[in-house]
Amino acid sequence: MFNSANRINTLEYIDIRKTLPSLNQEDLFAKYTGVWPDLKKRYKSLLRPDKTPGCRFKYHDGILYFIDNVGINGKISFNIADVISYLKGISIKESINLIIKNENIDLNFITDYTKTDKKSKLDIRFKYKEWPKDNYFRIDPYHLYNENVYLVDDYWIKQDSDYEWNHLHNPKKTLTIAYYFPDTNHVKLYFPNEHSIKWYTNCDQNDVFGESKLDYYLEKDDRLIIITKSQKDRLILDYVYGYNAISMQNEKINFDKVIDKIKQFKKQIILFDNDLTGQTQAGIFSNQYDIPWVNIEVAKDSYEAHIKYNNLCKSLN
Repeated sequence: MFNSANRINTLEYIDIRKTLPSLNQEDLFAKYTGVWPDLKKRYKSLLRPDKTPGCRFKYHDGILYFIDNVGINGKISFNIADVISYLKGISIKESINLIIKNENIDLNFITDYTKTDKKSKLDIRFKYKEWPKDNYFRIDPYHLYNENVYLVDDYWIKQDSDYEWNHLHNPKKTLTIAYYFPDTNHVKLYFPNEHSIKWYTNCDQNDVFGESKLDYYLEKDDRLIIITKSQKDRLILDYVYGYNAISMQNEKINFDKVIDKIKQFKKQIILFDNDLTGQTQAGIFSNQYDIPWVNIEVAKDSYEAHIKYNNLCKSLN
């Protein structure tokens, strides 16, 4: 709890109704509660013991509220100042001053609803911003959003009990991309310009890039499917060159989940990186699933071939 001895001696009066709409309220909730507000999701209560997610977030007149349907002392709507006030045992006036002045803020008061045991699964959350048209993929932002590929503004990772904010690489300083899987709520963070920790993920073998498009591909054109090794290569193959393509999380994950649909295409090709690891794994998968493999002739992978040379291997045809 907040130590009353540390309370601010002289407090300004700040009108919350005028102040909060000018602040990033999603960030405030995430930093002080460990929960990123998604208006489409349901959450356990931030303020009381709760077993079933039934609470939600809602905007009203520019202010983001946490809606607790059971309520606390007859109140069901709580802005971030209300939540901090309740959790820290301080007045609303003190709470809003702590936010504005950034004084005496204890960011470690993660409440019981976020605590997990050591077996808990890694949780990754992120906030995204708008893709520019001249983006990393050189693909229309409309397609990137449809593929659940996001330009990250901030991210939070929780492995034990606390969320850590932007602690691997700072997305304000380096390009940070999130590949999101809605069905599993898994995320793969990608830092393409970093040499150490280029990826961080809670994805598993159930998360296959392009799997949701296999039926569409079969109906559109079932002559060829390309199996590649990354989402960025798959996006280039699909949206730039018009190929049907899927990708696994890495070159060592098997195809068992999607092999039946893959085999429905008249022709299949494995296209991994043009390096020792890629060629070795391509050969292993080729033998295992009786699918031929090829290399990009002019570069390491499809993305590099397109960005540097605007060209792909003719043998793909």
